Amino acid sequence: MNGNVAKGNWNPVWQGGQVLLPSPFGLGRINCRVEAWRPGLVLKFRDGLPPAVLAWASLEELQLEGTDAAASDRSALLTDLLLRVSHPLRFSPYHNPDWGRFLGREAELALLHSPLPSIILVGQEGVGKSALLLQAAKQAGSGVIQAQAMTALELEGELHRLLRQGRMPQALFLDEMDTLLLDPRAQRILARLNHRGIAWRAAVHRTYPRLGPNIRLGAPRGLERLLEPLARISLSPLSPQVRQILLTAGEGNPRALIRLCRLTVERMGESHREISSELAFLVCRQAEVFNARTASQGVV
Repeated sequence: MNGNVAKGNWNPVWQGGQVLLPSPFGLGRINCRVEAWRPGLVLKFRDGLPPAVLAWASLEELQLEGTDAAASDRSALLTDLLLRVSHPLRFSPYHNPDWGRFLGREAELALLHSPLPSIILVGQEGVGKSALLLQAAKQAGSGVIQAQAMTALELEGELHRLLRQGRMPQALFLDEMDTLLLDPRAQRILARLNHRGIAWRAAVHRTYPRLGPNIRLGAPRGLERLLEPLARISLSPLSPQVRQILLTAGEGNPRALIRLCRLTVERMGESHREISSELAFLVCRQAEVFNARTASQGVV
């Protein structure tokens, strides 16, 4: 085994048999086990995809001996090399279900922090309601109550617990409130909160005209940014035709567009290649079939 690889210049990314690499999309670090084989290093990831083999000659080029290259530069070069020799899906950000959901919602976010006593966020599945609530709650230093399976009595119990612990925020963020907002008892609980000077914000799928202002979320600004990682994974920039095909099929829904990007990466196979219009059409057709099947089975 080449000693320079196990020691010295590789210290920033070599830690006890593990290689820790910064994700090329800013989503934390990628972890894999490493083995020294005669052809070079073999990196075995925990994702079930084929291992990546890095030849000794390629690794020697990354040593940058005689230069003042920073550890971050070597790490970036190694990540780039892995992107070329590894499965593209391994480095895809689309495995992260929360990536890119919070886009172009600055006005709505400011509204959630306004003095309004109650606000109802309305939008279709995957448009970013939960991501917006999470972002607002994070900025307010509180959390989000997932109310999908709650009864009015359970909601009241949760609020009493927050009061006893001194953790009741100035604004309460409630996700999946469709069923509870139909319950007059839950409506009275929320009204009592307002009387105590505690605001509430709820995310739902349908409008409730008699309860607070209803803010309908449409396609966020900057939606096309969700295509940027896909362009980085492919061999060349996405053509205008490919972008239009994916954006049209996504219908302004961040979750749907992320799913299309993930399906595209899966269709790319074991090696990187250019994403053609034909491939984009195939992916969109695959998504249509999946959506039709799940809809017929009653899956939301």
